[in-house]
Amino acid sequence: MIFVDFKRAFDSLKHTAIWQTLAERGVPTKLVNIIKELYNNSTFQVIHRNRKSESIPVINGVKQGCVLSPLLFNIVSDTALSKANDTQRGIRWTLTVRLEDLDYADDIRLLAHTFNFIRTKPQRFHHETAKVGMKIYISKTK
Repeated sequence: MIFVDFKRAFDSLKHTAIWQTLAERGVPTKLVNIIKELYNNSTFQVIHRNRKSESIPVINGVKQGCVLSPLLFNIVSDTALSKANDTQRGIRWTLTVRLEDLDYADDIRLLAHTFNFIRTKPQRFHHETAKVGMKIYISKTK
């Protein structure tokens, strides 16, 4: 079992990856476009010594406090996990199904039946999660 931790997981998802994943999962284009509009032209400013910075565009991350944010994050991370687990190397769950991972939000546990199988999982997982902007926090991953 490998316990995976991410650096700023909810803040690092690429918006383009969110839209692409929703489309891949069969979410209707009209609904994807509505969600995109929630993120369109989002900016932030930094206040330092009572002075505001220029507006900075937000191109990564899900919105804090938005009820859609956990769902969007879970859809994208689950899709990345599914792509990384294209071979059955997890723990036997039933005769035909293997349990590849346990996840709750950004807390991920990769599972495998043998040490040899578990050795290949982090590389594949890193490859797929990096595509969507997620970065594994190496020092906190055990």
